[in-house]
Amino acid sequence: MKKQDALNYFKGVKKDVALAAGRVPGAVSQWGNVIPKGAAENIEMATKGRKGALKVNLDDYDKYGNPTN
Repeated sequence: MKKQDALNYFKGVKKDVALAAGRVPGAVSQWGNVIPKGAAENIEMATKGRKGALKVNLDDYDKYGNPTN
């Protein structure tokens, strides 16, 4: 999952991204372009069933690897 997609979904509010990801707000700033897989899975679960729900794209992790945090 791309960080920008999550930020767009949560209207740029990093605190909301962090809450959905189960992380502290400072972690969001440390992520690169791709959200760590565990955090992305949490965001997917948090947005499931909502308009524009986010999904983990495994191709992102094949291409960029799995970042930490």
